[in-house]
Amino acid sequence: IIGLGVFYFASQMPPITEVIDGRARGSVTMTDDNGDVFAWRGDQFGGMITTDTVSAHLKNAVVASEDKRFYGHFGISPRGIASAVRINLREGRGPLSGHGGSTITQQLVRARLLPEAAFAVSVYERKIREIIQSIRLTEAYPGDTGKQAIITAYLNNNYYGNPASSPSRSTTGF
Repeated sequence: IIGLGVFYFASQMPPITEVIDGRARGSVTMTDDNGDVFAWRGDQFGGMITTDTVSAHLKNAVVASEDKRFYGHFGISPRGIASAVRINLREGRGPLSGHGGSTITQQLVRARLLPEAAFAVSVYERKIREIIQSIRLTEAYPGDTGKQAIITAYLNNNYYGNPASSPSRSTTGF
């Protein structure tokens, strides 16, 4: 079943450039009557960041805090999910309530690839879609280069607070 799901989503996987948040192009997107984008205004973030333009310490901190087995798994961490389910049940919650056991790839899929309608379905169905898309994303962008592309997309999508920098610094970039 998972193989069929991965095959189905394989034909729908967008290029990694579409996964990266478009806000780096500007804070205001202008569209015509047909909904086609014709301009962006208000460079909000000073451009897109990449794994080459940020500190290795930032990348390592994100991996350490969000998904310590990021470089060794295939988009999902069965061990992380099992651990989260165990913690949730021990604390008297439902198996998918509270700790989610989501990997960096799953968080990126949830933020950028799942249609908003996926959040109208049950948490179990959404998690299954998320798992299938995460496996597919990892398959579509293999190896170390693919992992760096996934971290780049994650860093450009993740919310780091407002303002992310100290009050004495500019809040327009990293």
